[in-house]
Amino acid sequence: MVQQTAAPYVWDFFLSHAGPDRDAALNLKGELTPPASSLAPPARVFLDVEDESMDLGSNFPAVLPQVLQSTLVSVILVSHNTAGAEYQRQEIAEAVELVREDPNTHRVVPVYLGYSEIPAHPPFGLKTRKGFCVPDRGDLSKAARRLEGLLARLRRSADQAHTVHGRTLAGVEKIEQGSPAEVVAGIDDIATINRWYLKLLSFLAVFAAVSLVACLLLHGYFERREDFVLAVEALLVFLLMVLGLLFLFYSQNFQLAKQILSSRINPG
Repeated sequence: MVQQTAAPYVWDFFLSHAGPDRDAALNLKGELTPPASSLAPPARVFLDVEDESMDLGSNFPAVLPQVLQSTLVSVILVSHNTAGAEYQRQEIAEAVELVREDPNTHRVVPVYLGYSEIPAHPPFGLKTRKGFCVPDRGDLSKAARRLEGLLARLRRSADQAHTVHGRTLAGVEKIEQGSPAEVVAGIDDIATINRWYLKLLSFLAVFAAVSLVACLLLHGYFERREDFVLAVEALLVFLLMVLGLLFLFYSQNFQLAKQILSSRINPG
């Protein structure tokens, strides 16, 4: 199993199903939410037929958009019953629209119940969504494991994004201190997302500088002066190019820092 999803998501999975597929949805939810005795934390699964967070008599079509917006992954149980399922069609339309608006905040995963291969014409805009088949609709344990794997990957990505966001805010706070040392440290924190690029440029700059110094010290080993001049010029041009890229890198991150700082000083 996987760990709990961080805010703002209330639910990890929203299970969308046709009325006749209620038992399959309950089965899948049971696979995703093991008994309390299990050491693994359960996934948070919204299933309309047994959810207690909605009051009796609630207008579910009106509540649906709010539920989907607070869910990380919509799991669409597609079967031969889907074509005639009015509420499920609405759920699919709402979920697909969320993905179209921002694919980074919501996922839609079709699960084709009773299919050995994905149909050529999936219903209601699901053709562009990657899903998988469950030929034996009575055994959804493998489907649950695949969904748990997806959830784990999404959580790792969210954790990485949260770390970068935290470093960015820390960098802005340092820049707000105003001293040159704090400004440099703040820009360095904001540049953390491109750390590999910074390390590469720094390595190339040191390599070019050392090579240039070595070339100057060993000028006597060159048989022709033209070869010495050519080598020095090539190394000097390379060093200047790397230094220019480093300057551009820090300049861009400084501008980013100014934008973030400006938005904090003048919100909205």
